[in-house]
Amino acid sequence: MFETRSNKERVGIALDFLLDGLRPFLEQYFKRIYGVGWEEKTREHDPKVRDSNRDTNKRDNRDTNKRDNRDTNKGSVRGKKFSEWDAFSILKFMAYDREVFSEILDSSGYGRGRYLSGLAFELFEVRNKWAHGETFTLDDAYRVFDSAHRLLMGVSAPEAMLLRQDKKEVRKLLVQEDERGF
Repeated sequence: MFETRSNKERVGIALDFLLDGLRPFLEQYFKRIYGVGWEEKTREHDPKVRDSNRDTNKRDNRDTNKRDNRDTNKGSVRGKKFSEWDAFSILKFMAYDREVFSEILDSSGYGRGRYLSGLAFELFEVRNKWAHGETFTLDDAYRVFDSAHRLLMGVSAPEAMLLRQDKKEVRKLLVQEDERGF
């Protein structure tokens, strides 16, 4: 059955596993830092894209105007309880609050925070491509399964083992494709 799915469907499956595996990890984190009423307090959290040019005096006015005119609430988690966060929201938090996410991982004893944060950023980009209907090759699908598996293993999510089974199926399909000479 897995072999009859499109690569986009396969990527969607990996993203679903990722969401299921990351939600409990982040929930535990938010409970720890916010305590009582933690879910309501997540409404105030809003990951923002960090500007690589930290000196605002050097910004070009045209770039500033472009940023000011865009819809800054697009994809925002501000105002949403954590239970309402989807894969986009969770991966956005992990991708754009990379320093915070790295600290979470390192302080929780997981280590390798920057590495796992990099995987989260990669998967955030994949999620956007998936949502906008871009096509994926079988190699792309395998890469998504591998990166998602590594990230879930990094946070000790039990979903990592379930995802691993589908990752093996994609690897088998890659071998079959190679044998046919694609």
